[in-house]
Amino acid sequence: MPPSRESYDVVVIGYGPTGAIAANLLGRDGFRVLVVEREAEIYDKPRAITFDHEIMRVFQGAGVAEAIEAETAPYRPSRYLGADGQVIRKMDPAPAPYPLYWLPVYLFVQPRLEATLRAGAEARESVEVLTRHEAANVSQTDTAATVTINDLDKGKTFEVKASYVFACDGASSPTRTSLGIGHEDLAFDERWIVIDVLANDTAGLPETHIQYCEPARPCTYVIGVDNHRRWEMMLLPGEDPVEINNEERILQLLSRWGPKEKFNVWRSAVYRFHALVATEWRKGRVFLLGDAAHQTPPFMGQGMCQGIRDAENLVWRLRQVEKHGADPALLDGYQEERHPHVRALTAFTKELGKIICERNPDKARVRDKRMIDELESGRVEIIRHKLIPPLTSGLLDLDADGNPIAPAGELFPQPLVSLEDGSELPMNDALGPDFWLVSYDPEVFRRLPEDLPRRWRSFGGELVLMDGGPDTPPQVRCLDELNGVLAVYFKDNDAQSMIVRPDRYTYSAAAAPEQTLLQLENLLNRLG
Repeated sequence: MPPSRESYDVVVIGYGPTGAIAANLLGRDGFRVLVVEREAEIYDKPRAITFDHEIMRVFQGAGVAEAIEAETAPYRPSRYLGADGQVIRKMDPAPAPYPLYWLPVYLFVQPRLEATLRAGAEARESVEVLTRHEAANVSQTDTAATVTINDLDKGKTFEVKASYVFACDGASSPTRTSLGIGHEDLAFDERWIVIDVLANDTAGLPETHIQYCEPARPCTYVIGVDNHRRWEMMLLPGEDPVEINNEERILQLLSRWGPKEKFNVWRSAVYRFHALVATEWRKGRVFLLGDAAHQTPPFMGQGMCQGIRDAENLVWRLRQVEKHGADPALLDGYQEERHPHVRALTAFTKELGKIICERNPDKARVRDKRMIDELESGRVEIIRHKLIPPLTSGLLDLDADGNPIAPAGELFPQPLVSLEDGSELPMNDALGPDFWLVSYDPEVFRRLPEDLPRRWRSFGGELVLMDGGPDTPPQVRCLDELNGVLAVYFKDNDAQSMIVRPDRYTYSAAAAPEQTLLQLENLLNRLG
């Protein structure tokens, strides 16, 4: 059926996880959205398998976190085993209390997650979805984009107008290709077979995730939800990707972990693990998100996460521009922030891949000795989420050289809080979706000039006093923290106040009211 409108605020091309969360967030904010997806149904096999607490906080903002959480399992510790089977590296989830409220890492089944995301998006009155439709062309002027759409079942073609287009159409992205946008190649290209199994019997299988850094055949083992287990195995020189991807050969590969009767092969596929980043993420009114903008090797489980961060970063900017009147140049910050972040995380993931993929036995033993020394000395970080880099550019409190002033660019914690009526909930659910100025000291708010809170509220900003009392200044929200994660963050950064962005990255930290005032005025001027 044709769309109900001739024009939309945003056309989202592609309805995988990135497109679906973008539609959720846009619909939450009241944008008129058309999603165009060429496939009739969700792909019914697992692909991505893990996401972290930052992503769950995005799901929380979209109102789907609890439904998604019900279909997940906690991520277990990871162990890197060297050439002789010894532990050479550890990666562990953070202990409680969790800094972002949610568990640090989750495991999931992608078809179930996509179904939940789609249900959330389609429950929004302003979101419309067309499956079995293909975006054939995007043209644009200074004021609008025109998307030509093919109805693949009826053989009809029609056009819709859009203020913006989000291209979430995957690694082969026809939209990116049509725009003439190329890739920066980060020089990682390996063929691996990914094998998903529903185990009839999990007894005797490893109880942690394992990276087998074995020269004979590097391999990754992941424990999924329920009896789902995944093996990723590097193809050796001369191996035929077609020959290796048949059930008899797959069961032979798995024989190390048990007899063939133990495993039901759910899915298998040979992939080329790439490290690629698009050179441009925006052309006019068209933005690239997810795999259309970048491809990341799987060794940190960050491929899908990267795309969801893209959606969160772009949607809050669009909300500020279109709903609060911020300077349209704010949209340029999408690539300015996301490109270096994706590049840094992809480069780190690539280095992990090099560790795992070493096939020279002598070099592998040198690697093992070095990594064991580092592990035993405590010189390497073993808490998994701390390996995700902060933002390093963009809308942050910067020094004269353009570098973030710590903790700017870090994820802001999400404590459990209580309201005046005694109800308890995570901080994001207690406050609005835009900017926050947070402090434990009411004097910070009393020292603000009279017009500043008004300007702040014009961009959706809130003033938030933690653990306040009866002397809370007017028009200041008062929350009581229940688990201490935010108080520790303030203390560690010697901060009296912090400004928090809509995507819950820290914009700035101040040690005194005068500094807060300068930071707030600077941000308001940058917003326009």
